[in-house]
Amino acid sequence: MHSPIKEVLKYYDCASLDLFEKLRDNQEIRHIDGVHFTPKGHRVITFYLIRIISNAPEKQNVISSTAQSSSNCHRL
Repeated sequence: MHSPIKEVLKYYDCASLDLFEKLRDNQEIRHIDGVHFTPKGHRVITFYLIRIISNAPEKQNVISSTAQSSSNCHRL
């Protein structure tokens, strides 16, 4: 992930899911076009999303937050 992106995420205390390192060498997760994910690719992404969401502190849970400032990032 590029440094400016990391800085913004840190500034707004936002969670992120950088899939590049996790998915780049796995040929089975993308269709031949190289853009769209296969069913296996969607399952892998879902696995990582569930992991990051389930480890998020309560205060970062979008469902538990009724209002957020427009300047703040929507948290996972």
